[in-house]
Amino acid sequence: MRRQRRKPRMTAGLGPLAVCATPLVIPGHVSWQLQLDGRLQKPNRHLYDTPQQTIGDLKSAGRIVICYFSAGTWENWRSDAAAYPAAALGAPLADWPGERWLDIRRADGRALLSKRLDLAVSKGCNGVDPDNSGWL
Repeated sequence: MRRQRRKPRMTAGLGPLAVCATPLVIPGHVSWQLQLDGRLQKPNRHLYDTPQQTIGDLKSAGRIVICYFSAGTWENWRSDAAAYPAAALGAPLADWPGERWLDIRRADGRALLSKRLDLAVSKGCNGVDPDNSGWL
């Protein structure tokens, strides 16, 4: 049976991400790690905290780099914090001082979040891990 080549999929409202490339094929024999708690066994790849050079070095070494970022919360220490309208900020997260839920139903908030995806593209991330992606 002949495999059909996938066409790029269109994605609305993501600026430079309007056309996504053919999905990255991950070989079945590779291992992966996702660590959510405890002492880090390997460096965490947070989108804001990881330099583009580090991402490039990892990719040059044959690694697939998935960058973590918060897609549903506002964090007062991030460089884009002042850009979010106060009306989009919700309740604080009990265990995370300086972090509040973000109303992702608002178009202005989603537009700002799309810039986080643009940052992932510009840094060369193979993909993203969008955390906190819901309004509570």
